Amino acid sequence: LYQWWFFKLTDQGLMQATIIFCRFILIIFYSTILTVTTTPLSLADAVEKILTPLKLIKVPAHEIGLMLSMSLRFVPTLVDDTNRIMNAQRARGVDFGEGNLLKRIRSFIPILIPLFASSFKRADALAIAMEARGYKGGEGRTRYRTAVGSKRYPGIARYSVPHVDSFLSKKWIELVVLVQK
Repeated sequence: LYQWWFFKLTDQGLMQATIIFCRFILIIFYSTILTVTTTPLSLADAVEKILTPLKLIKVPAHEIGLMLSMSLRFVPTLVDDTNRIMNAQRARGVDFGEGNLLKRIRSFIPILIPLFASSFKRADALAIAMEARGYKGGEGRTRYRTAVGSKRYPGIARYSVPHVDSFLSKKWIELVVLVQK
């Protein structure tokens, strides 16, 4: 279709790009549904349960679940800190939307340094609090709540994602064939 320098645009390349784009849209769609309908604690527990067989090769499943749980818990806090720092920088005269792309990227540096500093302070305070409460790790720990699941939910995920992906791929191929005729 089109060639510039060593880049070549073909029908097959466009078809592959569209399929990949549709897959990204599906990933975003399914992950949005997952995060809206599932609590962060349930997500962390599910990741830990999925990773449990990897304990045989010394993968720390509980610690990974704990990291995920703490990460999800601190996302709103980081957003609030970012907004607070951006407002403080705006009060000092920084304009984040002015100039070319390089200038706009450089204008975010005064946000990153205080954001990292506050994040490290918060992480240190959390570590001290966990040590003070006697946190020792995953071995021998009990759960306050145990997950009770339904057998139909894994089936929904197992069958819906591949079917939607193959449906989109087939429809796109049919469309390309019709356009080429």
